[in-house]
Amino acid sequence: MLLRHYRSMFNILFLQFIALAAVPSQVSGELLINEIYFDPPGSSGDNSQEYIELRGTPNMSLDNHYLVLLECENDAADTLKPGQIEFMFDLNGRSLSTNGFLSLRQKNSPYSNVPNGVFNPIMSGTGNYWGTTASDNDIGARSSALYSSEPGKIENSGFTAMLVRINAGASAPVLGQELDGFVDNNGDMNASDHDGLDYPNGVPDLPGGGHAWDILDSIGVFSELSDTSGPGEAIYGRTYAKINFGPEIPGQQYSFLDGGVPTTVTFEPNITIDQVYVGLGFEVEMVARWGNSTGQTAADWHITNLTNNPLSGFTSIADGYRQSGAYHDSPVGSDDFVQTNQFVPYGANLTSTIGSANYPANLTQLPWDYNANGTVDAADYIVWRKTFGSTTDLGADGNNGKLVEEDDYAFWRGRFGDSAGSFDGAAVLESTRTAVPEPVAGLFGMALTSLLLSRRR
Repeated sequence: MLLRHYRSMFNILFLQFIALAAVPSQVSGELLINEIYFDPPGSSGDNSQEYIELRGTPNMSLDNHYLVLLECENDAADTLKPGQIEFMFDLNGRSLSTNGFLSLRQKNSPYSNVPNGVFNPIMSGTGNYWGTTASDNDIGARSSALYSSEPGKIENSGFTAMLVRINAGASAPVLGQELDGFVDNNGDMNASDHDGLDYPNGVPDLPGGGHAWDILDSIGVFSELSDTSGPGEAIYGRTYAKINFGPEIPGQQYSFLDGGVPTTVTFEPNITIDQVYVGLGFEVEMVARWGNSTGQTAADWHITNLTNNPLSGFTSIADGYRQSGAYHDSPVGSDDFVQTNQFVPYGANLTSTIGSANYPANLTQLPWDYNANGTVDAADYIVWRKTFGSTTDLGADGNNGKLVEEDDYAFWRGRFGDSAGSFDGAAVLESTRTAVPEPVAGLFGMALTSLLLSRRR
């Protein structure tokens, strides 16, 4: 089990390399999707703890801008409606704050430690929230039971989030609008249903020329993994961003009940020639830009699962939810996977940065910098080698598993080249291409022996 998860971490890193090479950065730097927390732990969390954060040029007006969330769900018969607008925020009348952030929170949000200036609510309202109906919010949220099973809540199973600017002469987006129809977007010379966005900018260009909408930023995510109860939405569904993530891994077989019928499929994502899909192997609850990133590659995003388990260091919602993994089940268990695509340690506080730069740009010392010299470099490898197998000297415990083990080498190698404050996405992955020390012959064999002995004890 340990080796399987060790390989999975490197598979994710390899896919990030591919995504970096395949998709150039095409996002406008003036307005970005910074964070979307859409599935807080517990059934009641969706009522008040979801939030969305935008980032861009300080004091920027958001007139003619909308944040739309597109349905991703489909079925084997291709009868559902991926590409339909199921949730949206009308951003007219607002602007980014003086520090360049805008946070949209639900009614009764517990994140009270966020500076008020970050919210900049719409001029006609007095609160800083969105509610479960159109009449119970003052920040322009719009949803409907027809397009969301729970109005006022972001669909937990996945979506494509798009920041769009509506140009002069064009119509604004509306709930239920279908952006994916019978157009050939995958280059197979066959116009088919749900083949990708009908047009590169979501809707037809203006009659006199020019784009009707400009998509400034986007992120696609499937959340739930296929299991015996049914298929995850990535199996039949579709996302529409340049970079997309989901639990299922391409080429891997998944078995589930589909309408009561046992079904096994070899998963391949439904994407077009200009899109990238990254398989994760774990459930997703939050998507956030990595540090201060601005691009549209896998390296620019942190895709993660969060927890409120006290063993992770969680104390209260206001303090912040923590990076999830298997360590809250057993600190030195047989399955120590951490549910992150960016090698973030178990227990890292990930909702404590609303209104400021995302993790890890908020850190003064990096968890992968084992000798604390400010850079993740070869010197950290020496610390890891010397303390391998220790449960007391944990300076090289990069995944916070309370044991210095082979996964800590994977975490260090995955962030090799990082230095404090250098978290712009693509540059981090570029640095990992430089030579890194490999474990000496036999070290992993000794590691496993030591690990097994310690677990028997």
